[in-house]
Amino acid sequence: MEALSKTDLSAINFYWKFLQFIPENVKLGLAAKLTTSVLEDTTAAEPEKEPDDYTARMLDKFWGAWVGDETADEVMKNIKLNVKSRNPINLDL
Repeated sequence: MEALSKTDLSAINFYWKFLQFIPENVKLGLAAKLTTSVLEDTTAAEPEKEPDDYTARMLDKFWGAWVGDETADEVMKNIKLNVKSRNPINLDL
């Protein structure tokens, strides 16, 4: 934990002047909320570490190869044969 600066201590003393007279149960509730907020901030700041084999598993899952006897040119020819297009819309008035 980092040492508190004079500015930090000044802010703490400022807030303490207001908070020192509140009831004990309110102080405890406030302390719990402050502690929780610090723990949540610390947890959010630490990104989750992916398993070492994550990349390999994703490649195994999503990497693929074309299975077939057609060449790339034949595949493209089949795709183009089945494409339907229409005349462009004329926007002239």
